[in-house]
Amino acid sequence: MTSILIVDDHRHLAENLATTIPWAERGVSLVLQAYSGPEALDALRMLAPDGADIVITDIRMPAMSGLELVRIVRETYPDTDCLLLTGYAEFEYARQAMELGAAGYLMKPVRESELAEAVLRLLEKRAARQAERSEAERLRRTVRSELPRLRADLLAAQAAAERAAEAERARIAGDLHDIVGYTLTAMIVQIEAASKQLAKDRREEGMSRLANSALFARRSLNDIRETLGHLRLSDPEGAAPPVLADLKDAVEQFLDGAAHTVGIALERRISLPGAPDDPDLVRALLHVLQEGITNGIRHGGAERFVVELTDTAGELRLALWNDGNPAPAQATPGTGLAAMAERLARWGGRASLVPTAQPDGSLLTVLLPWPNEARADGPAQL
Repeated sequence: MTSILIVDDHRHLAENLATTIPWAERGVSLVLQAYSGPEALDALRMLAPDGADIVITDIRMPAMSGLELVRIVRETYPDTDCLLLTGYAEFEYARQAMELGAAGYLMKPVRESELAEAVLRLLEKRAARQAERSEAERLRRTVRSELPRLRADLLAAQAAAERAAEAERARIAGDLHDIVGYTLTAMIVQIEAASKQLAKDRREEGMSRLANSALFARRSLNDIRETLGHLRLSDPEGAAPPVLADLKDAVEQFLDGAAHTVGIALERRISLPGAPDDPDLVRALLHVLQEGITNGIRHGGAERFVVELTDTAGELRLALWNDGNPAPAQATPGTGLAAMAERLARWGGRASLVPTAQPDGSLLTVLLPWPNEARADGPAQL
């Protein structure tokens, strides 16, 4: 229901504005009259709690001016719009009316059409404000109803981010373990060989071994920097790093370097019809080889290795055998083997380490889906 209160100390003017304008045609359902400021406040109290929608009041009235009435109305009924009428064209009245929050200011004698248009504009503004409030309330209700779900989604996203960060930390830790373990093993082999050659007065060969050890350390430092997310430095000797997208070539290059660097006998049996297009998978398999060779030398005293890399029944099979002390049959996986299992699990792979007899030694076997399309979420078993 839309209501208007017309206030003028001249009764005939208030009655004329209330009765001659077809207010119902303009959406006004209730028109009230008052002939002083106090009477207007009494009428508004009858319409409490919101008062009238629009108050149309004269300015010059006894007992209470229209400006004072507007001030009280705006304080008591903040949603009521006030329209001022006066026969005095004084700027000071207009200024005070605007400061009090009046919605409009019309000069008397006001034409009925002019007043009706002013009221219609106010009603349109009120309708727009009401639509905005309704939309704001709808949004508040939506937010209140959706807040639990949004909080749950936020917590889930935070947990996923923490899991991803933890997985990345584990990956970096595994990579560093493989790189550092392999590097130290290779350097120990080189330094021991250099010591023996220097002891036999074979200075040139001994110094060459030491130089190789230093070169290998610098290359491994580059690998560590790359693993930690820094830009990979160029090879100290200017050689380009291996192309990791080609598994067969990358494995061949690694095995060539390992045989020369750590001084082991390496037999290789590589037969692949194609190559994976995932550099991360290639890098993971190279780390498996690093860890396998490092463990074979450090823990088993191995001197001979056999590497098989084949495509068997839809699976990529990597087998690394060494002639060192056999691995315990029920051994608890160490840091390196645990990191290896987590790395392989990203591609749905699995690994096993078992002792062998005739010949004695240890066999590390890795199986991966081939082609590597399906990835598993669970950890690989050792």
